[in-house]
Amino acid sequence: MPLIPVYAEEQLGASVVWSGTALLINTGVTSITSPAIGWINDKVGAARLLAPASLFLPVVYVCLGPLPLISFITPSKTQVMVALALLGASIPMNSIPLLPIALKVYEIRNKSPAPPPVAKFLVAMFCCSFPTGLFIGSQVSGFIAPYVTFGWSTGALGLICCLQSVLLCCILL
Repeated sequence: MPLIPVYAEEQLGASVVWSGTALLINTGVTSITSPAIGWINDKVGAARLLAPASLFLPVVYVCLGPLPLISFITPSKTQVMVALALLGASIPMNSIPLLPIALKVYEIRNKSPAPPPVAKFLVAMFCCSFPTGLFIGSQVSGFIAPYVTFGWSTGALGLICCLQSVLLCCILL
């Protein structure tokens, strides 16, 4: 995420205002879709929501750059804007179901519900995971930016997420 403005300005000729608007749309979509995704999570169950959502997120990351191997997607401002909006929807689709699943896994493995200290620990870990990921991702992005294009870095992230999604679906289904 921290390299999107740099990529948009250098590769697509976008202005700083355009980059800020694109990131604002990403955040806005996340804010708007989160309550609906939480409601869907409550209705269909966490595992049923997480399995398809975990396949959607890698596709969005691969298309964000886009990965240079994908020749039918031309990098453009519109393509980046649409990918960021889809990313805004796919992040809550992947993060909202995780906490109920973590608590259910604890209950299954220990044959009892999580005691309050364990539940509080899981909630704290869940809440700090996204900012921690942003911090680590920003650091890694800064280190690899001079050596790898934006398309390859987001594409590689998407491919890593694909592997994670396949493993997750095998475990959940």
